[in-house]
Amino acid sequence: MPNKRLLLAVFLISLSLFMFEITLTRLFSAIMFYHFVFLAISLAILSLGLGGIAVYRIRNLDLKQFGFTKENILKQSSLLFALTSILVIVIIYKTPYFQLAFFVYLFISSLPFILGGMFLSEAFYQYSRQSLFLYFADLVGSGLGSILIINLLDNYSIITTVIFIALIALLAHLLIGKDKANLLKILATSLLIIALSIFGQSLDNMVADFTAYSGNAKAMGLLKGNPRSIFTTWNSFSRTDVIETDDRKEKIVLVDGSAASKMIPFDGDLNKIAFLKKEIGYLPFKLGSNSKVLLIGPGGGMDLLLARLAGIQDITAVEINKGTIEAAKKFADFNGNIYYLPGTKTLVQDGRSFISNDNNTYDVIYLSMVMTQAAETLGYALSENYIYTLEAFTEYLNHLKPNGKLALVLHGESDLKKAVSTALKTLEKRGLTRDEAVRSIAYLSSNNDNEGHHSKIYYPLLIIKDKPFSEKEAKELQELAALNQQEILHLPFIQSDTSLTKKDTNINKWVVTDNSPFFYNSQGKSIPLTIWIVFGTVFLVGRRALKPHYQLLTSTENKPLYYYFILLGLGFMLIEIPLIQKFVLFIGHPTLTFSVVIATLLTSGGIGSLLAGLTKKVSPSLTAGFITLYSLVISTLLPKIFAFWQGDPIQTKIVITILVLLPLGLALGIPFPSGMLILKEKESSKQLIPLMWGVNGWTSVLGSIMALMIAMVLGYNWALITGALIYALFVFNYNSFTKSSKFSNN
Repeated sequence: MPNKRLLLAVFLISLSLFMFEITLTRLFSAIMFYHFVFLAISLAILSLGLGGIAVYRIRNLDLKQFGFTKENILKQSSLLFALTSILVIVIIYKTPYFQLAFFVYLFISSLPFILGGMFLSEAFYQYSRQSLFLYFADLVGSGLGSILIINLLDNYSIITTVIFIALIALLAHLLIGKDKANLLKILATSLLIIALSIFGQSLDNMVADFTAYSGNAKAMGLLKGNPRSIFTTWNSFSRTDVIETDDRKEKIVLVDGSAASKMIPFDGDLNKIAFLKKEIGYLPFKLGSNSKVLLIGPGGGMDLLLARLAGIQDITAVEINKGTIEAAKKFADFNGNIYYLPGTKTLVQDGRSFISNDNNTYDVIYLSMVMTQAAETLGYALSENYIYTLEAFTEYLNHLKPNGKLALVLHGESDLKKAVSTALKTLEKRGLTRDEAVRSIAYLSSNNDNEGHHSKIYYPLLIIKDKPFSEKEAKELQELAALNQQEILHLPFIQSDTSLTKKDTNINKWVVTDNSPFFYNSQGKSIPLTIWIVFGTVFLVGRRALKPHYQLLTSTENKPLYYYFILLGLGFMLIEIPLIQKFVLFIGHPTLTFSVVIATLLTSGGIGSLLAGLTKKVSPSLTAGFITLYSLVISTLLPKIFAFWQGDPIQTKIVITILVLLPLGLALGIPFPSGMLILKEKESSKQLIPLMWGVNGWTSVLGSIMALMIAMVLGYNWALITGALIYALFVFNYNSFTKSSKFSNN
C-alpha cells in the first residue's frame, strides 16, 4: 500500500511549486523586460533539477550541508521551501529595483526551486517502489496548481498569494512528521488557509505598496516628470498601473510596467481635444466615409477619442486586459467614461478570438501598438500573440465593409517591415497580383518631434485595403498627412516604395503566421541572441552541475538510463509547449488556455501513472510509441478541429480541448515513473534516482527553450513533430537496452 501521508505531501509540494513558479513569473514580468524574465524563470526551474543533484551528493558522499543529512531531507526541504518562498517574493516586491537587481533575483529565486527539487527527488528515492503513485500525486498537484493560481492571482495580491503557497507547503512539511502534535498543527494551518481566503483582500490593502516600482523598473524608469503610480490592479494576466506625471494633460496606463497608452482628459467637448487630430492614428478614421469601427487593444482610451473626433459613433472596443478597463472606470471623471459612452460597446476579450466569432463588418478595424510586454504564463512565449499574423489579417479583411480599411499604428521600422510583408502575402493569398497588393497598402511615418528618437521611421501607420487604392483616396490621404507634416513612405499614385514590386525571395522571412507568431522578433525567422544566451547558460549550468558525476552517468551500464531521462525531459516539453501555444488560438485567452491545457495534460498524466501502477504491466516503450503517433496525428488534425468548433461557446471548446489532450496526457504520465522503477531494481542504480531527477529537470528546461527556438525558425508544428520524434528515439533506446540487460518494468 502506498504511503498516503507522503502522497499527500508530494501533491501539496508540487501544487505549491507550480503556483510559486507562476507567481514569480507574474512578479518578474511587472519589473523586468521579457528577455530577463525568460532567463530568470528558465534558471529558476533548472534549480528543480539541481535539487536532485544536491540530494545525490548528500546521500552518496555522506555530506552534511546547511543542516541537511540523509535522515532529514524531506522535513528540512519542505519547511525551508515554505519559508523561502515568502521571503523571496517579499524581497523582490519590497526592494526598489536597481541596475544589478537581476542577479540578486536570479540567486534568491532559485532557492525555493532547489528545495522543492530536493523534496521531490528524495521522495522518489526513499519510496521508489511507489514511483507510479508518487508521479500521480506530483502531476495532479501541478495540474490543480495551474487552475488554483489563476484564481488566486485574479483575487489577491502577489503577497497574499505567496502566503497561500507557503501555508500549503507547510502542510506538506507537517504531514511528513509522525508526532501526534502535528495533527493540531495541521488543523491550525488549515484554519489559517481558510481565514486567509476570507480576509485576504484586507491583507492586500496593508501590503499594497509595490516598492520595486520606486526604482528604475522598465518604462517607469524612462518616464519624465516625476512619475508616480496613482492606481494599481493585479490579475493573472498583468499588473496595470495608472501613472501621473507633472504633465496634467494626460495620464499613462502601463501594463506590466510597459506597453504604455495614454488616458486623455475629456469632458464631452470634442473641441477641447481637437489637438488629437495631429495624431497619425486619426487619419484612417477621417479617410473616406466611416460610421462603424472596431478597436482592438484601445488601452487608455485615446483610440476611442480619435474615432469620435472623426464623427464616428458606432464603436466596438475589444481589450484583453480587464485591468485596463478597471483603470478607465476608476478615472471616469477624468476621461469622460470613454469606454461606456452611448454608441460604444466594450468587451474584455482577446482580439483575435473576438474577430474569429464576430459576424459584423466594419469601415475601419484599428490596432495601435498592441503589445502587452508581459511574459506569458510559462515565461516562454516572449509576449507574442496572434493578432499580427497572416491568418489574423485575413480575418480582419473578411470583416471589412466594401472599401473598408485595416489600420495599424506600429512601433518602428522592424514592425513595419513585418506587417507590410505579412499584408502583401495575405493579399496575394486572396487572389491579388503582387502589383495589385502593393497598390492596396499605404504607410506613413509620424512627425518625429522626439529628439531622443533617431530612427527615420517613427510610429508608422499602415493602412491595408482588400482592393487597390483609388487615385481619389490616395490624394485625400496625402492632404490629411500634409496637414501635420507626416511623411508618406508608400502611397499609390503619390509615392511608391519600389522595393515592394521586386520579387523578394526573402519575403517569407518576415511574414508572421499562426504557426510562428513572433511579430516582435526583429530578426525575422532567426533566433535572437538573447535566446541563444539563455539556452547556452542553462546547458552549461546543467553540465557543470553534473560534471562530477559524468563518468558514472555515462558508464556502459548507466548510459542507456541517462539517455532515457534526457529524452523524456526534452520530449515532454517539446510536446507540451507547442500544444499550449496552439490552443491559445482555439480557446482565445492565453491565461485560460494555459490553465486548461496544463491541467488536462498533467492531471491526465497523473491518472495514467496511477493506472500503470495498478496494472503493473504497461511498457514505457508502448506508451512512448503511442505518444509519437498521437502527436504526429494531432499536429495534422488540430487546424481542422479548431475550424469546426471555432464558433462554439467557450464551454464547448474546453470540453473539446480536454477530449483531444486526454489520451496524450494519459500516455505522457507513464515513462518517467516507470524509469524510476527500473532504477530501483539494483542498489547500484537506485542511488542514481536523485541524479536522474536532476537530468530530467535540466533537459526539461532545455526542451522548453528548444521548442521556442524551433518555432521561431520552422514553426510550432515542427516543434511538436520534433517532440514526437524524440519519443521515437526513446522507444529505440529503451528497446535496445532492455533486450541486452536484465532490467525490466515491473
